[in-house]
Amino acid sequence: MNENFRREFELYEAESNAKKNVKYIGIGILAFAAVCIGIAGVVFGINGFGADTLANSVTIIEVHDDADIPYVALGDSAEIINIITAETKMVYEYYFPELNFTDFVEAVAPHLLIGASESSLGDLMPGWEIIKFSPREVVARKTILPGTNLAYLLTTRNGYIAVYYEDAIHGGLLKEVTSTSIAGLCADEVSRLERGIYIYGIENLMSALQDFGS
Repeated sequence: MNENFRREFELYEAESNAKKNVKYIGIGILAFAAVCIGIAGVVFGINGFGADTLANSVTIIEVHDDADIPYVALGDSAEIINIITAETKMVYEYYFPELNFTDFVEAVAPHLLIGASESSLGDLMPGWEIIKFSPREVVARKTILPGTNLAYLLTTRNGYIAVYYEDAIHGGLLKEVTSTSIAGLCADEVSRLERGIYIYGIENLMSALQDFGS
């Protein structure tokens, strides 16, 4: 009888262990499924709502080669950024109507003008007419009427006499490097040129250059 009891107990214990294993396997499957669902929810959130939120908060700059103005896209909207940058080329035109002559000077945009729009440029450059405006190039013209005391600066550059337009906003803008060498000038004249000689009016400038060249 003891032998029968022992067999029955072993069968009961084996059946109980099998039920436990099935229970643990079921719990493991449920846990794995929960993790998968959680990961899927996170991915869906990023690709769905999260992606839209990021797209609307990130500025994407697209500069088209065939466009003179860069376009800045903000989400689904787009606006034109039309301002002067550090890369903008400035072209200054000095127009002398009595001589029917226009002098051109090219320079990089001065720090004061960086960030300026076309509408604000008039206040920053009084006396200048804006002929062209884009982030790549700005052309400004100043008409020099007879009797206008335009300021020039005579100095030296690479051993020759150089002429600069002197402007309170833009500083010295190189007008030209003349063919007059300072090698043939006296020491006093060279010293004056190196310090800088200010001349007002186109007539006075021509006269001074003639004197140094004679």
